[in-house]
Amino acid sequence: MERLSRKLSLTKNKAKVLVLASGGGTTFEALVREAQKNSFNYEVVGVVTNRRSAGVIQLADNLNISSHYIPFDSDFPEEFFDDVLELAEEMEVDFIALAGFLLLIREPLLSRFSGKILNTHPALLPKFGGKGLYGDHVHQAVLDAGEKESGVTVHLVNENYDEGQILGAEKVDVLAEDDLKSLSERVRAVERVFFPKVLNQFVTTQGFG
Repeated sequence: MERLSRKLSLTKNKAKVLVLASGGGTTFEALVREAQKNSFNYEVVGVVTNRRSAGVIQLADNLNISSHYIPFDSDFPEEFFDDVLELAEEMEVDFIALAGFLLLIREPLLSRFSGKILNTHPALLPKFGGKGLYGDHVHQAVLDAGEKESGVTVHLVNENYDEGQILGAEKVDVLAEDDLKSLSERVRAVERVFFPKVLNQFVTTQGFG
């Protein structure tokens, strides 16, 4: 299996977090910068993407974070997660954070990191969760349903989309004048602060810091 990596120096003495991302990496960047700014009890030690052209690769280089492209073949999905697990064990990772990662987590990664994989969802679960509900699809569904509030939910990952234990949620009012752009921007602004905060709280309860 092809793998392209850029391995850079790491610091120690905090929970090591590996981020999985499929897109531009704004949530990944928030996890890195908020941890550094607030001296959180975790550090992002690397990011994995399933897309060679994902903007998160360049962003990781700019942030001096190790980046790894691992191709995903839908005919052999287990190979991708085997490779991610191998990388996580090589890097002695403690937790995994999903930041705009669009693949359903599978074995053997799911079992090896059971209770240690966190995801952020741009709505108040259990509403507006499940397969196909990600990114702007979620915000449009909230608007179409006439909801008065949306928000961000951070949860543990299990074998089903968006059904793991909820660790925290932050509400965002849906305004009468909201459209897709305005709602998504406000939710993302909250998410960039809330996800790192909840991740830090969670790793602290697990004995770090």
